[in-house]
Amino acid sequence: MRPTLCAFFGITLLAGCGSGKSSPAQDPRSPAPHEQSVQEANQFEVVSPVPDAIVNAYNLDSDYYTKYIDVWGIPILGPKEVSSVLLKNAAEIVAHQLSDDNLQSGMGPLIREALYDKYFRVVIFPIQSGSYGSTLVPEYRNFPDEAGYGATPALPLTGINSLALAYRGDRPNPTQGNTLVHELTHSIHLLTLDTLLPEFEAQLTNAYEHAQAEDLWTGTGMGYINTNRFEYLAVGSELWNNVRAHEALPGRPEPMSLRQHLKKNDPALYNLLALFYNDGYRMTDQLTIYRGYHTLTVELSQADYPMAIDLNQIDRELYSGEQRFYLSKVTNPQVRQSAESRYSYGFSARIPGHDYDIDLFLPDLTQDHPDYVKEAYRVRLTQQGVVLTDCSFTRQELLSYSDSDGKIRLTNPTACELAL
Repeated sequence: MRPTLCAFFGITLLAGCGSGKSSPAQDPRSPAPHEQSVQEANQFEVVSPVPDAIVNAYNLDSDYYTKYIDVWGIPILGPKEVSSVLLKNAAEIVAHQLSDDNLQSGMGPLIREALYDKYFRVVIFPIQSGSYGSTLVPEYRNFPDEAGYGATPALPLTGINSLALAYRGDRPNPTQGNTLVHELTHSIHLLTLDTLLPEFEAQLTNAYEHAQAEDLWTGTGMGYINTNRFEYLAVGSELWNNVRAHEALPGRPEPMSLRQHLKKNDPALYNLLALFYNDGYRMTDQLTIYRGYHTLTVELSQADYPMAIDLNQIDRELYSGEQRFYLSKVTNPQVRQSAESRYSYGFSARIPGHDYDIDLFLPDLTQDHPDYVKEAYRVRLTQQGVVLTDCSFTRQELLSYSDSDGKIRLTNPTACELAL
């Protein structure tokens, strides 16, 4: 996340940073819309290969860029290794973050037009073994390997690795931060605010220096926010959107939201973000990757099996057709207290009648979203080759046995019987 180092602290390096593209005599792109509401991930169409008009307009390497989504004239790009589902998730975040709903009244058209005029685009690159994967992006080949880069006037490209876009069953996304939210804020800042809000840079500098002088973020777990004024703003935008709880928790009174925590702890930073983001909108509440979930609890009885059940030895598998979902095991009972957690848990039984519970977290089954919510699921648990359960259920079956908290009990795993 170091675009500002290249743009502001290493001017002599800009020759290696790439450049923005000046407008051609005839612009082949569709114009940026004046008004735009939010769009959902499943509303976007992935186009492959990338149209020649887009390749030419943005000087793209067509050997690397093979997929494309248009978000109001802004290209969301990726190589073939990035799944189309994740590219749609990126498009959804861009659509929400740059929407009239999320931006301050009157700022939406101005910000979108400024980004469009500077040929702003977004790339999603796949994470590589042992690295973030950014150096495979043609425009970043001479840059340090990073999880993300914000756009600069010299290189109006925001890039992040795909990990930030996954709806995962093994961890609570909102606690992890969101690289795209962070880098898009860099991009809005560096590509638009110098003309739209001429006093902004001086106000940001003053707020950052005040935060440093008063140690506003010391001891809060938010160390990265102190790096420089650019990261101060971008990390602040994650707090604004309630997506950096893993760092903010030590200094945050419960049940205060991260946005409330930001407003209380650093009102100057909060007020700066409020100049272009709408305080009345909760973006991440709407995003697919942060939606709720259902919990399927498999209730195991020792008497049903020939060997001693060992929760650490149980392999947990969840399928829909041939698609297998990744599940992470958690053995720390304290983790269970987090209402946002999306893990596979295994613990001693919570109610009498059996010996162990294993919780499997599914997406919110009420969503009409075929990329995430499947019409049927298969649950298979084994221990050293012994099948503990192997059951298949339709989505409607699971929903019919869900309680008001989204919990579903598989009370007889050997006979595949659900119960309320």
